[in-house]
Amino acid sequence: MDSSGTTALQERPAVPAVQPTTLTGGIADERNEAS
Repeated sequence: MDSSGTTALQERPAVPAVQPTTLTGGIADERNEAS
C-alpha cells in the first residue's frame, strides 16, 4: 500500500504541471471568442 501511495503522490505533481497548460489554452480560446 505504501508503494501505491508513493506512486500516486508522484503522479499527482505531474497532473498540476499539465493543468497550467490547459488553463492557458482555455484562456486563449475565451479571448478569441471575446474578440
